[in-house]
Amino acid sequence: MTHELPIRPTPLIKPLPDAPEVPLADLGPLADPIDAIRTLTQAPTALALQAVLTAISVAAQPHANVETILHPVPLSLFAFSIAESSSRKSAVDALATAPIREFERPRLSIYAKALAAFDEAQKSSARRGDFDAVIENAYDGSNAKSNTPPISPKVLFDDITYQGLVSHFANGQPSIGILSDEGGKIIGGHAMNSQNQTATSSALSSFWDGREINHTRSSTGSITLADRRVSMHLAIQPMVAQSFMSSELVRDQGILSRVLVAMPDTLKGTRFLIEDEETLETKARAHATLDAYNECITELLEAEPRTNAFDPLGLDPRTLTLEPPVRALLIDFYNVTEEAQGDGGPFTNISGFAGKAAEHAARIAGNLALFSNAEAMSVDVGSMRTAISLVNFYLEEAVRIFDTGSVSKTVRDAEFLRQWIVELRDDMYVDLTLINKCGPNRLRSSPENKKLINILVEYGWLIGMTDIVEIDGRRSRRAFRVVRS
Repeated sequence: MTHELPIRPTPLIKPLPDAPEVPLADLGPLADPIDAIRTLTQAPTALALQAVLTAISVAAQPHANVETILHPVPLSLFAFSIAESSSRKSAVDALATAPIREFERPRLSIYAKALAAFDEAQKSSARRGDFDAVIENAYDGSNAKSNTPPISPKVLFDDITYQGLVSHFANGQPSIGILSDEGGKIIGGHAMNSQNQTATSSALSSFWDGREINHTRSSTGSITLADRRVSMHLAIQPMVAQSFMSSELVRDQGILSRVLVAMPDTLKGTRFLIEDEETLETKARAHATLDAYNECITELLEAEPRTNAFDPLGLDPRTLTLEPPVRALLIDFYNVTEEAQGDGGPFTNISGFAGKAAEHAARIAGNLALFSNAEAMSVDVGSMRTAISLVNFYLEEAVRIFDTGSVSKTVRDAEFLRQWIVELRDDMYVDLTLINKCGPNRLRSSPENKKLINILVEYGWLIGMTDIVEIDGRRSRRAFRVVRS
């Protein structure tokens, strides 16, 4: 006998609404490189948007801050792209970051030789017992004498911890990008484990804000890192993203309000290859478009940023101003998003991100201004209009992902167990003993398993049995029949 329960089971996690379309027609100078990358990779437009926007911010952030309604802020941008495997994330990242990697490659080669020469000179001095001896600094090939190691020119990092950030900024150039097409290495790795999550998230938030970092080490004492810049783009799998973004600790720290998140619908099953004359001409035009994009990024990278007179590794960027018409646009946008955060408004449940929407718009507008003109001193109306259009897209995504799609850890675990029972096995019956012994590794012998079973019963995926049944060669008095829709 079985308990009376619904015949058809109910999904534990409701499907998300379709992803909003990227407003490509409104994106001004961004539209062409985004479309070119989309053409060459057949990736979702949103992935190309995220990659292009953050690559621009890596190149632009050392040169300028931008005025907002209240005060100047860095041009640094943080972005998450949530996408399944085989979404062409790597191909998109390779094209968007190509000019940065080309800029970085020869400088890293020179640095490696200079560092080796510096280390050898240090060892030579130690062997002579002359620990205060002045050594050659081979970094620029000159014969200048210095006890200071060469400055690391590394710009791009695909995996880094809080300690790694501090170490680089203590001895490396002051503007970097954390760009990874496998962001799970960071989100699910050492940088964001239970011991390091608070320090890493707090440091990233401070860098985004433009605040200084104070770090104390027993070996070297305290160090203050001011006027450094970090932009970030992590492409992450949906399950990793769901786990990270639903964490109460992460939400409380406020890091997510600083992140531009996109979760495009998959294009798998539609990416057919055609090599007719028209397609080849379209791809040739896309490559030409990216050549122009690469030149703009390279111009910003090769421009020497101003540095702080008191700290040669600290930046002293100029401030892009907002002329009255541009400021008026931003204030109008702020007021609209502020009203939408009120009780019952569309942004009530994403007020953290919505509260920073105007600042996000100013940052994006500042990046666009420099991308169009590396010598720009102010933000033009067109850049601000494009930025506001983009932030409206990100607000729509935030409502869809954080509000509509927010799922508790318990429900996620129940769905994980459901997939194991219903989709990966063919058992007619299961019980707690089977789950504790053979279930998914992270759920075996979990004290939460009874609760997870009850959730699956509630949603109709399991039906409690009153008869004794055989499971895995033994008799079970507390079994559940599996329902497969």
